[in-house]
Amino acid sequence: MVTIAPGPLGHIWFVDGANNTIDWTSDGDLLMTYDPGAQGHILGIAEGSDQTMWFTTDLGNVGRLACDGTYTEFTVRGRPGGLVTTPDGAMWVGEEDGHVIRITSDGRVTDYTLPSPNAIPTTSVQGMVVGPDSAVWFKVADGVGRLTADGSNSELKAAGGWGEILFDSKGDLWVATTDLQHWSAAGQLVATYRLGVMTLGMTVAEDGTLWYAAMSESTSEQHLYVGQIRSGAIQSDGWSNLYAAPWVGGAMITKGSLWFGTVAGLARYTPPQAI
Repeated sequence: MVTIAPGPLGHIWFVDGANNTIDWTSDGDLLMTYDPGAQGHILGIAEGSDQTMWFTTDLGNVGRLACDGTYTEFTVRGRPGGLVTTPDGAMWVGEEDGHVIRITSDGRVTDYTLPSPNAIPTTSVQGMVVGPDSAVWFKVADGVGRLTADGSNSELKAAGGWGEILFDSKGDLWVATTDLQHWSAAGQLVATYRLGVMTLGMTVAEDGTLWYAAMSESTSEQHLYVGQIRSGAIQSDGWSNLYAAPWVGGAMITKGSLWFGTVAGLARYTPPQAI
């Protein structure tokens, strides 16, 4: 499976699961490959604050890769899930046993245990993003959690199940599972879109259109779809049956196209009108 993320130099960085490497491209042609010699298979990837890329492995390690190939590895207590960088330069890593790890650029590690008495019951911490309040927000089984560096946490009873979350330019929160929920910055549910497919990657264009990659839930055959929500409605002309390849590892927009990772490799979709 290929997992992608924006990274240094404005390039598309991605994990090549077949070769266990981290690569980058600008237009689809492979420009650079890094083999950090990671312990275990590389899973998630995210941009750091200092021209670096961070990644997780299935053996409970977190790696930091510089553009010159310098590699540092940290061992955390469990199997890592989502990861994201906060404005203070720290990398936050969600784990599958309900912990969240914060790693500073100089290697100091803080372990937060979820839930506290008021937190959402949870196991896997996924879909981590930084909110407009600079707190870390993440998807868990029963909703969405929020955590700050001082350990304060809160919850939003959004759509349950595994999925992704994203903040748009207005500070509104989008929560994707088999439904796609739109929450206002004030914490009010604005709309629920019944997609009927598992949403596995989202990104927002400059015009405010939300694009998403989704997987059909047919028991006989799985296909990858791309859809869009514009002006408060699902745009039927945005649906495209792209590939007979399930699962998506992230989504991003660059140079007028939507890019995402699949089990078959790095995929690019350019709609009739460029994004």
